[in-house]
Amino acid sequence: MLTCKLFNYMNILDNLNPAQREAVINTDGPSLVLAGAGSGKTRVLTYKVAYILKEGLAKSWEILAVTFTNKAAGEMRSRIEGLLGEDIGKMWVGTFHAIFARVLRQYGHHLGYNQNFAIYDREDQLKIVKELIKNEPGLGWLDNPQRALWIISSIKSKLRPPENIGGYQNYDPEFLFSAYEKRLKNSNALDFDDLLVKPLNLFQQNPEIAAIYQSRFRYILVDEFQDTNIAQNELLKLLWLKHRNITAVGDDDQAIYGWRGAELKNILQFARDYPGAKIFRLEQNYRSTDSILKAAQAVIDNNRGRHSKTLWTEKVGGNKPVLISADDDREEAAVIAKEILRLVETGRKRDQIAVFYRTNAQSRILEMFLLEEGIPYTIVGGLKFYQRKEIKDLLAYLKLIINPNDNVSFDRVVKFPPRGIGAATIAKLNETASAKNMQVLEAVDALDESSGLRQAAINRLKGFGSLIKRLTEYERQNSFPNLVKYTLTQSGLMEHFMAEGTEEAFSRAENLREFTAAAVDYYKRYPERNLIDFLQEAALVSDTDEWEEGELVSLMTLHSAKGLEFPVVFITGLEDGLFPLIRNDQPDIEEERRLFYVGVTRAEELLYISHTGFRRGGMYNTPSRFLKEIPKELLDTIERLQQRLSRASRKETKHDKIPAFDSAKFKRGDMVNHSKFGDGIVESCEGKGENETVTLFFRGYGMKKLLVKFAKLKLVK
Repeated sequence: MLTCKLFNYMNILDNLNPAQREAVINTDGPSLVLAGAGSGKTRVLTYKVAYILKEGLAKSWEILAVTFTNKAAGEMRSRIEGLLGEDIGKMWVGTFHAIFARVLRQYGHHLGYNQNFAIYDREDQLKIVKELIKNEPGLGWLDNPQRALWIISSIKSKLRPPENIGGYQNYDPEFLFSAYEKRLKNSNALDFDDLLVKPLNLFQQNPEIAAIYQSRFRYILVDEFQDTNIAQNELLKLLWLKHRNITAVGDDDQAIYGWRGAELKNILQFARDYPGAKIFRLEQNYRSTDSILKAAQAVIDNNRGRHSKTLWTEKVGGNKPVLISADDDREEAAVIAKEILRLVETGRKRDQIAVFYRTNAQSRILEMFLLEEGIPYTIVGGLKFYQRKEIKDLLAYLKLIINPNDNVSFDRVVKFPPRGIGAATIAKLNETASAKNMQVLEAVDALDESSGLRQAAINRLKGFGSLIKRLTEYERQNSFPNLVKYTLTQSGLMEHFMAEGTEEAFSRAENLREFTAAAVDYYKRYPERNLIDFLQEAALVSDTDEWEEGELVSLMTLHSAKGLEFPVVFITGLEDGLFPLIRNDQPDIEEERRLFYVGVTRAEELLYISHTGFRRGGMYNTPSRFLKEIPKELLDTIERLQQRLSRASRKETKHDKIPAFDSAKFKRGDMVNHSKFGDGIVESCEGKGENETVTLFFRGYGMKKLLVKFAKLKLVK
């Protein structure tokens, strides 16, 4: 039996390529394994643990392996046990939060917490912050609980004193932080950030406790090191001090979580933080074809803040990435849907295909065209567009406007955005409505002191009732797309999310804008229809439970795509302002570029990247700078792809594009045809070459300024 085990173990290293093998057998001192996309980083981690144990360098309980998800921790444990053929039950394998919660359960009493402390999730945190805002006079300046949590988390994860948190005008972060911490301490509770910060406090204040873990862990291994924040790295730096054996595996080119606290400098400055570090590069990619990797490399090489590395593969050749240049987001979605249909009809399974986008709002138009083509799909890591909370909130307002008796919609929106109306107030209102045999909204008008409510509560309810009346009156005199815009401003929905300032809130605001665009688009397509028709279509689009069976095309954001791989990948919306995403603050372009790199390297065999000339409201867009960073010879186009397919099958291509109009023939007064806006008249021409634009008037759409190379205009003779 022993001989068999040794035989299996000896063969373990034979399964590694030379770079992987070198990283595995280097056990002494600190080492950084720069694992490029698809290069086998998990294999290196698991084989290294197996190697350490089989060489007798440590017992299982003397190894600490840290991951970022419970799933990754479970897979690592399972793979190690599979390699060794034995249980490693005493080995510490887990997420940062799980590992250090375990430490606090044993020693948290030194900080004033007993071992039964509660761990508060985001919903619990929000409840506390809302109570603080309501009851603490010193927090009268704060009207956004989500923003408050962002401030608190920034203080903790970045290890910054509250007084050093700036940029909040009249905010008082120190008082907010102190009040919040006091509430948690009184409840014997910790939040997720505390599970990192409190152990660091524990070790710093009690060196004898730190020494226990420093002695115990002879070897520390860390997965996804590029995603660590300041607190996590400080914990690792403290734990490695005695044995000084740490292996960090990660890829700085895939660092895409700066917006939630990850510090890229942790991996870039590894050698400074862990003196004597050796650096190993895993550059052989086992996932993608050479054609895909060349495009990815051409883009990521433009980043300055990175460790140099060049991916290569034995999968030489392969189809070039296909560039789809669409007129607008409708055409982009239509071409993608038809291409997916073609791929499925020629043998691809739907679950081999994924569509990525930068913001959740982009899924709406894609979902619509996939449904039109009868293509089953699923939203990975998120909800279908019309099922998202902010969309359902807006829909509830619109439903209440056309149906004042809709008590479900009333209950949904009367308290959101927050307007000081609580559950007790609504309970009293319902009692009044029941006693007077009225609908709830009717009962608002009938409220008086006999209802048992304080005058302040009555005034708030009547204010809400007045809002609905105002919206209802507006609906009678205006088109429903204008009503949608008016409702967003008057209800405070858009203002609420924009004031919050978080990445999640920005995404919600984008979804609301996309809903507005959907209403405008529907109105233009069906001018004879009304709000009731639009709401009915929205309800039917969201009712797609029948698609949940069988093979499904995957739709997801690029952030959700990390760690996944698909034979066929579409990346949409490659336009400056969308990808890279540009908001009021200047974005980290290098992080956006890394996000594009992550998306490209998910593709195994076929990659499509698309951009549009127009998106929402007829504004023309500039192609993403990332597209310009890919040499033209590395890209194919949908036209050339279809031409090759046509020659191969001797059939007509499905996606013939209208050739770009020769702008040299433009002159004021020319009549041209546009695929979306119809016939139009040229008013003026500007610029030359790539930047050439024309201004035209279209009946029903007004004046549009179009970028010639995307407009695909036909001269009407």
